[in-house]
Amino acid sequence: MSLRDKVVAEIATVNSITGEYIYTDLILPANAMQIEDALQKARITDSYDDMTDISIINCPYLPELTNTRIDGVNIRELNLFAKRVTILSENEVIALNGIFLNQNAQGKYDDGIPMKDLINLTYGLDSVPVITDISTDKEIGEFVIENDLNEEIVKMSDSAVELLDRATVGKQHREAEYGEFVAGCYVSTAVYQFPQEYTGATEEQLK
Repeated sequence: MSLRDKVVAEIATVNSITGEYIYTDLILPANAMQIEDALQKARITDSYDDMTDISIINCPYLPELTNTRIDGVNIRELNLFAKRVTILSENEVIALNGIFLNQNAQGKYDDGIPMKDLINLTYGLDSVPVITDISTDKEIGEFVIENDLNEEIVKMSDSAVELLDRATVGKQHREAEYGEFVAGCYVSTAVYQFPQEYTGATEEQLK
C-alpha cells in the first residue's frame, strides 16, 4: 500500500522563541512509540496549545475530511478514528462517505466537525443501505419501479408506469431518502441514527 492509500496527519507547531514553524507527518494508525516520536519532532507535548495545529492531509477512506476542520482534535483520538476506518467493510466506507457528503450538503460541517462526532460516524454504518451499480437518478427510478418501492406507482397500470419519467421518480426518491451517489453506488442516508457509542476514549482504546 502506497503512502497515498494511508491516513496521514500533519502536526505543526511554532517555536515560541524564534517563531519558526515546525512540521512533521504521521501515518495513522500508529503505535504509541510512533506517536511520541512525531510529537517530539514537532516539539510539542500532550498539552496542546494555540501554537499547535493538527490536520488530516490524506484520508483515502474519507477524502472530504481533508477539507474539513476538526474541532478539539488531538493526535491520539485521531489515531483511534484511523484505527476504526481501516477496519470498516467496503460498504461501510461507502456509507460513511455518503453520510459525510449529505451532512456537508446541509452545511452541518461548515464550522468544522467535533472530534467526538467524527469518531461516532464510524459506528452503525452496517445499517445504512448501499446499492451498487447505481449512479444516476434515472437508475434509481428504474430500481424503485422494478422493486415496487413506491406505493403510488404500484397502484398504477402497466401502461401508466411506462409513461413515467424514471429520472424524476429517482430524484424524488433520492431527496426523500437524503440519498447520495458514492463510487458508483447509491447510499440512503435517512436511516442513519448517528450513534453516540463514543463518549471519550479509554486508555486501552488510545494505545
